Amino acid sequence: MFRALTLSLFATALCLAALGSARAATVHLVDIVADPVAVNDFELAPEFRALTWAQQGIRVTQVDGSGDADAIWLGSGLGLGDRSWYPNGGDDGWTRLTLDSGEAFGALSFFGGSGWNLPPQTLYFELAFDGLAVLSGTLAASFGGSWFSFAGGDFDEVRLRASRGDVSSLTDCPLGPPGPNNGCNLAWFEEPVIADDKPGMAEVRASGNVPISAGESEATRYAFRDLAVLKAADIFQPDPAFCGGISEAMKIGTIASAFNLRLAPHLWAGAPCFFAGLHVCAASPASFTIEYSLGANPMIHDLVEDKIEVSDGLIAIPEKPGLGFTMSEKFLEAHAQGV
Repeated sequence: MFRALTLSLFATALCLAALGSARAATVHLVDIVADPVAVNDFELAPEFRALTWAQQGIRVTQVDGSGDADAIWLGSGLGLGDRSWYPNGGDDGWTRLTLDSGEAFGALSFFGGSGWNLPPQTLYFELAFDGLAVLSGTLAASFGGSWFSFAGGDFDEVRLRASRGDVSSLTDCPLGPPGPNNGCNLAWFEEPVIADDKPGMAEVRASGNVPISAGESEATRYAFRDLAVLKAADIFQPDPAFCGGISEAMKIGTIASAFNLRLAPHLWAGAPCFFAGLHVCAASPASFTIEYSLGANPMIHDLVEDKIEVSDGLIAIPEKPGLGFTMSEKFLEAHAQGV
């Protein structure tokens, strides 16, 4: 079974404090709340992911996030606590800090760092009152972590978004490191140049941070060997109906594994190709996801009697004899052509 997973990269550990409201808001890079009247250190939070968590009246909520990373904490301790919160809802969201009472903050502090074994990041913030931003800006987050504080009142909401790129709004999508955490929540960029221009594809890959996928029109493992040697792709997408069949697809998967690349076969050539790809994915250690059409595709959905069930992003591998499907005689008769 296969699942896609993305995580935000700014781990914040976990001391929030609130005082009574006062004058115009200012920003500090030290902990200015010596005797807080309320603290949310997440120590009472259960070890699971959720969209919101409140403690002593201070609430943290993820907004507009995606997938499993749409969460305010993970079950691991970083910095000053047993929980860590991520001010990106799956790389495309942000975090809201409020008081359950609805009152304005007088001062608020939190400890933030760039995450476990991650380079420094940029933290964009907005202080808002009655839904309107009254102050915004960016702050640098170091690997070791540091205190961030807002004081002076006149704000009842703090909005945060973190990224390794330049961030100037809550919806910015800057590029980050290769992989799903590139700041745009992009799984891959498929064949950005013509497939025959492998050196050109290598240049594209070297100049960006979004994973490059290629290979649906390539035949035999030797073409994929060239992609690997040239470092032109992060993800191989062989089509079992075109690359040379199941055996050749498995050899291509072996090349991917040897070069620490990933495998996501191209599976649009009909049901036999799709079922073959399922078994290739199940048998190859380099595979990580399955390409599956949920739209109208009679050559996949109607050509066989067997129905593929997708549940919570997972597909079960067929266990019937052969590739695990039975051709639909009714479908074949309906589309038979006389000679």
